[in-house]
Order: sequence, then structure tokens, then C-alpha cells
Amino acid sequence: MAQKTAGPQQNLPTPDVVAGARHASAELLIGGMIGAGIGQAVGATVAANAILGKHGLWLYHKPLYVFYKWPVYTIAPVIASVIKYHQYPLVMEAAYAALGITLACAAPLLFLGYKKMKKARAKLLKSDLHGSAHWAPWPRRDLEKALVW
Repeated sequence: MAQKTAGPQQNLPTPDVVAGARHASAELLIGGMIGAGIGQAVGATVAANAILGKHGLWLYHKPLYVFYKWPVYTIAPVIASVIKYHQYPLVMEAAYAALGITLACAAPLLFLGYKKMKKARAKLLKSDLHGSAHWAPWPRRDLEKALVW
């Protein structure tokens, strides 16, 4: 049986903990962009096909691509129609639907990314970054200044 060496019990951050705290904000932004990208395609398609398409008012007939006979649009034609025809209530209803669906898809991923970011940074701050002198811990504000975020 190996004997335990003498010394303080340390809780030092491993490289994956440091990398997780460092890359957490980028993961938050990437997740939000993925959610917004999916949401804008779904929202614009709903606006074009369900709201404006049934009345024959969709003026941008070229979809981004066709998915099983269902044309998929981006948010750009919806925004262009709002700029050009904002006086029509049906156009504004379609724009609100498209933007609402975009936010509904982006918000959960932003929320989950924010929770992950807080957890990763808290995990780094709970470690003994001061080295072998575990009897002399640094104040939290000094750690936050040293991490520069």
C-alpha cells in the first residue's frame, strides 16, 4: 500500500476546467446564433407560407431552398416586405410571427448557454488558485481581477 505524501489538500483547476471557463462565452454566442439561424428560417417560412401565402401577398417568390415541396425562406425578405409595405396589417402580422418564432428558438439556447457559462466560471473560482498555501486563500475580488472577464 502506497503511503500518502505529506502536504496540503489542494483543489487545483485542471486544464479542461480552465478551458471550459475561458470558452464559455464563445459557446454562449455560438448557441444563440445557431438558435437564431434555425428560428429565422422557421419563422420566415411560416410567415411566407402560412400567413402571406394563403392571401397571395408574398412578393418574393424565390425561396432559399425547397424542402419536400415546402419552400424555405430567410428573414431578409420578411424584413424587406416590412420596410416596403409596413402600412398593411397582414405584413406586420407576418413579421411579428417571424420574429417571435426566431426569438422563441434563440432564447432557450441562450439561456442554457448562460447557465453553462456561470457554472464553468463558478467551478474555476471555487478552486485553490493560490498554490500550496491553502491556509492563506485569496479574496474573491482578487481572483476576478486576475481572470479578466
